[in-house]
Amino acid sequence: MFELAGITIHWYGLLVGLGLLVGWELIKRQAIRQHISPEALDSAALWAIPFGIFGARVYHVVTDFSLYQSNLVSALYIWQGGLSIIGAVMGGVIGVWVGHRLRRFSLSVLAVIDLAVFGLPVGQAIGRVGNYVNQELYGPPTNAPWGIYIEPAHRVVGYEQFARFQPLFAYEMIALLMFAVIIWWLASKKTSSPTVSPWKIGSGTYFDSYLLFYSGLRFSLDFLRIDKTVLPWASIGVNQLVMLAVAVLASIYLFRKLHANHQSP
Repeated sequence: MFELAGITIHWYGLLVGLGLLVGWELIKRQAIRQHISPEALDSAALWAIPFGIFGARVYHVVTDFSLYQSNLVSALYIWQGGLSIIGAVMGGVIGVWVGHRLRRFSLSVLAVIDLAVFGLPVGQAIGRVGNYVNQELYGPPTNAPWGIYIEPAHRVVGYEQFARFQPLFAYEMIALLMFAVIIWWLASKKTSSPTVSPWKIGSGTYFDSYLLFYSGLRFSLDFLRIDKTVLPWASIGVNQLVMLAVAVLASIYLFRKLHANHQSP
């Protein structure tokens, strides 16, 4: 952290905020490409962002309650890290749905969440740098050249004797940026029948593909997490179980969508 004009600025919060701004700018640019007024998204964002932040913190605290049970007030210290993207997406979608139900904006829920995919992965990637600053989200010890040094105060209990660990946050960053490139390419690809194309804003296909990709990514990477909350009756973490369920549902939806498009005359 550092001070600016007498105000203490936390790097984690700054990077998360930067991720939001960059992601929002990308979403608006894609909206313009799709001939959707960016102003139409502003009202949706007023619902998605606060719900998303609230969901991000609540999900993290609930799934990692052991970190806060001895000091419940610390659950409010967002600047120290602990914002779950899983909870953020859930909260954001709920916020968009609530706002739409109250008729606070004209765009459909599917159109909003489809457009969100064009900024969300990049915003996440930027936010993951905050995990490096906070010395969190790392994997098992490693001697690989790309291993990162973790200060003793931030090492997981039982791993105090090790100094360098696998940078899980970096693995996720790279995968997210690769996904972002692919999804932008799909949106710009010309199709012979754009009216029946499954890759149409408002179809839900973009958001579903993001859910399928990210749930698979997190499910896989969490096998390397050494600080995850493990289910008492299984060898996988709580987040992995959630991601597995999301992956199954997303796969079913995407299969049906693509199959229906294939059957269209």
